[in-house]
Amino acid sequence: MIRTIALQLFRWIRLGAVGVVFTDLVVDILPLHWTWAVWGEPTGAWYWVRQGATLLVLTYLVELGANIVGGRRRARDLAAAIEDPDAVIENPKAAGKYCGGPVSLAAPVTGEWQAVNSPADRVPSHGTHWGGQGYAIDLTGVPDAAPAFSLWRFRRPEEFPAFDSPVLAPADGTVVRVVDARRDHRARTSILGLLYFFLIEQIVRSFAPDSFTFGNHVVIEMADGVFAELCHLRAGSILVRPGDSVHAGQPIARVGNTGNSTEPHLHFQLMDSLDSTTARGIPFTWTGIGVPHTGERFAVPA
Repeated sequence: MIRTIALQLFRWIRLGAVGVVFTDLVVDILPLHWTWAVWGEPTGAWYWVRQGATLLVLTYLVELGANIVGGRRRARDLAAAIEDPDAVIENPKAAGKYCGGPVSLAAPVTGEWQAVNSPADRVPSHGTHWGGQGYAIDLTGVPDAAPAFSLWRFRRPEEFPAFDSPVLAPADGTVVRVVDARRDHRARTSILGLLYFFLIEQIVRSFAPDSFTFGNHVVIEMADGVFAELCHLRAGSILVRPGDSVHAGQPIARVGNTGNSTEPHLHFQLMDSLDSTTARGIPFTWTGIGVPHTGERFAVPA
């Protein structure tokens, strides 16, 4: 727990360092003498703040480069494993305790959808392995039916096509966790909404219990110690309880906008543990679909 908090603090301090460096660049570029009256000459304490911030930004760039290179390699490994279901992942540690190829299972939705943050493009797909999100994927409604991006509006979740869509069990298994305590909040699909989301909301949620990130969710234990987690479910829509047995295709809830979410969508992932601090993601492939790329539209027959 202490390690997680320390790592989170470091990340936010480094984000502040990015702001310092950006401000410093603006001050250097703008041909206005009054900027120095606001920020002060780059000497003394300000000088050392600049140096420290620059060093932190460099660590961010190194980490970013490593994630891009490593993520593309792991995405290629996943694509190769999907083509050969009997293959073993080149780097089994990336998939946690489970060291086999992608798990084949049914898609947890029907109808038309669009993939976002897909592991077909990079791993970890959501920029972190925390919480077993290494191979997670987000599903939104097709953008043609969604409200337009705006300057300031916080739209109601009912305005989005994904909201209240049925969520299905992806495989046979046993329900081991159900959280239905978070409310459906308004979408953040505007400039003002995204500023609030990234500068305030995400910081607060990162220090709160896991349900403030994953929202209302259901976890199903399948064969071989594989857990399927379906997140951001609509408040009051969950139809199962811990201990219930479910079968593939069984309705278990509806899509909502709870937790760390900018608009109604379904977050789906496989993992090797219920412990968010140690869980590692497991690759998957949906029968008849595979793993759609980010931005790819696909349809699942009912």
